[in-house]
Amino acid sequence: MHMSVSSFNEHFNSVISMSPLQYQKALRLQEARRLMFSHSKNASTAFRQAVLS
Repeated sequence: MHMSVSSFNEHFNSVISMSPLQYQKALRLQEARRLMFSHSKNASTAFRQAVLS
């Protein structure tokens, strides 16, 4: 990519409107919610599976 970490974070934030870390957390929460509702998982099991996948 030929850009510094700070430049990447700035560009990512301008495109997605959140930091890469916030985006990653949002994806994990979305996956945990999906597991809870579609597979009747409890919150802790769904979170563990979302983080490890």
